[in-house]
Amino acid sequence: MNGVSGSVPAHPALAGGPVYLDYNATTPVDPRVAEAMLPHLTDFFGNPSSSHRYADPPRRALAEARAEVAHLIGRVHLNGPGGRRLPNTLNISVDGVLGHELLAAVGEIAASTGSACHSGTHTPSPVLTAMGLDTARALGALRLSLGRWTTAGDIETAAAALVRAAAAQ
Repeated sequence: MNGVSGSVPAHPALAGGPVYLDYNATTPVDPRVAEAMLPHLTDFFGNPSSSHRYADPPRRALAEARAEVAHLIGRVHLNGPGGRRLPNTLNISVDGVLGHELLAAVGEIAASTGSACHSGTHTPSPVLTAMGLDTARALGALRLSLGRWTTAGDIETAAAALVRAAAAQ
């Protein structure tokens, strides 16, 4: 199997294996996949970092949702740096709540617990504990992400559902 130009060999694990295009994957990206995806990730959408205009609406919406949730239940903590961060991702903890129980109570939200590389378990994320979170706060962590087509209404609905579920616990 050759790479894009035919002269660069592709990683052997790519022969029939999965290809991921996120920052959490450990499988190398086949150069042909990267070449095919490049126009879709640059020409049509752009880099969703805060230095690009595409990041402005989700960054504002997240800031508003974060403030709304924190105000309504008063038990929300932002996990990670408050300034420079991914504009489409929010990691929060709610005092006195286990993340997996909160998500179970809110069926209409697709989210995860813990951190990006540690979701789906009922143990503290090593990433969050390395950041200094205690066990209770790490177990209460929720990771919420926006997609390209997520609307402000979707964010408001999710925030309201989380507030209702957290208030009931």
